Amino acid sequence: MTYSMPTSCANCGETGVFRCSRCTMVAYCHPNCEKAYLSVHENDCKALLEKAITRIAGTWKAAFLIFRENVYTVKTKSVSQHQNKIIVQEADNDVSKSGEVLFRFPRSFYDRTKDQHAVLSAYAGEDPVGYLHDFLVHMIKGAFAYSISRTLSRLTQTLGIYMTARIREQKVSLHDPACATLLGPDKQSKVSLQHVLFIQARAFPNSWILDPAGAAYGIDRASMSTTAYANFVEQRVEINEFGTQRQLLKGYANIPGLCGLPFRLSWLAMDRFQAGVAQWKGNANLDLVDLIWLPDEQFVIQQRHLLANISTALADFRLGAEYREEISKTLLWEERNSGKSSTMAVITARRCPKTWFCALIKI
Repeated sequence: MTYSMPTSCANCGETGVFRCSRCTMVAYCHPNCEKAYLSVHENDCKALLEKAITRIAGTWKAAFLIFRENVYTVKTKSVSQHQNKIIVQEADNDVSKSGEVLFRFPRSFYDRTKDQHAVLSAYAGEDPVGYLHDFLVHMIKGAFAYSISRTLSRLTQTLGIYMTARIREQKVSLHDPACATLLGPDKQSKVSLQHVLFIQARAFPNSWILDPAGAAYGIDRASMSTTAYANFVEQRVEINEFGTQRQLLKGYANIPGLCGLPFRLSWLAMDRFQAGVAQWKGNANLDLVDLIWLPDEQFVIQQRHLLANISTALADFRLGAEYREEISKTLLWEERNSGKSSTMAVITARRCPKTWFCALIKI
């Protein structure tokens, strides 16, 4: 069964040809109909925009958790709990001996779904903004006409083009206590900053933060107002253009040897992820932005189908030929170029002054 995007004019019921420039959730056939319906719609416009953001953030978070569970880089040695905090002890992993970089996520260790999400999100604050960037773009590109840089924003204002939202990546440190902590093999706590998305609506005096990995800090909602999210923030470290983290993770994947291996495998897994999205598009005859516009019941059904397709596409990634081939190719490179991997990592870190380099501690 397929669904078509609702495009009927909100005022007269004829075929809509454009959408409300502020919320994008209702369509009109003519500016006269938009004016006629304004008194009705203006009371709902902001709420509909928030609904679109909630749908985007919720779908992004759910897709990230599926991705993370199937691209899990932690070899778990033990799990304990101390003062309501889950402590995951990571075991040593010599890739040259184990032949593994990714491991099965031990769901049975955690009784509650909330705990599973917290552990999956721990030490993965950069993953959804980086690896799932393209997935997010396809959801929001029709929901917002957005600017991604201050230069572009100024240019569009000069040209008279109206942007409905401004989007930035933010790097923040959050207040402890975290709900889940990962201890490396040396029993030192691994810490990563949260990479979140900032959306500022130009039509309203409102802005939102989207944080798909917030479960590690007990943040259940994938989106909330900037004011509400500020209660969790200890320090805002950086503000970057939309797409910065994706570019950095792509760069890390280009580092040869073991240092770049987890990143290369994650991007290979994203190929599977995108294949699952493509399968859903073909079955539903929808694009990702169409999902955001669907009526409530259809949205729930199609979101479930989308996530099921992604999960199926990723399910056997660790058993796939591309996974094994990449590890074998990397180990062969290490044999022939002993010690050069770490040198390449240092060089890359110097070329990326805006971020701390994490490849050396991901293995």
